[in-house]
Amino acid sequence: MLYPSIKNRFIKTQLYDILFIDNFVYIEIDEIWGANMKLKIDWGEPIIKEDDIMQIQPSDLDDFYVAQNDLDKTNLFFILLTSIHHYLDKEEQEKSAHLCFLTAYYLFVTLTPPGSCKLAMHYIKQAVDLNPLEEYKEWVPLIEKGN
Repeated sequence: MLYPSIKNRFIKTQLYDILFIDNFVYIEIDEIWGANMKLKIDWGEPIIKEDDIMQIQPSDLDDFYVAQNDLDKTNLFFILLTSIHHYLDKEEQEKSAHLCFLTAYYLFVTLTPPGSCKLAMHYIKQAVDLNPLEEYKEWVPLIEKGN
């Protein structure tokens, strides 16, 4: 089953290049809904940059997961979590909501650790509370069904 927000993205997304420069991991992704972007992770500064947050899509997280080792797959969760708290403290609701949505997605679809449904439900509800976008709301019943 394809989830609503990732429909057709598996076909449209291709991972082209991974560059490791200092503490940064740059993943170049071609054609994510017509945009060429790089998911930038700075392991030395575990907060996603303001300008990058709203560009990150669930498919970026999928591509990252496929390309990385187990430790970095887990570390991405902590970077998302740290970023949520950072932007909540700055009272930036839109960015915080998107990070909550991405965290819920990453937990529920990609990472799937023990307790992933309960954790994902917490973050998707927080995303909806912060910014009630339809894209976020459609995930609530999916997560309720479990994975």
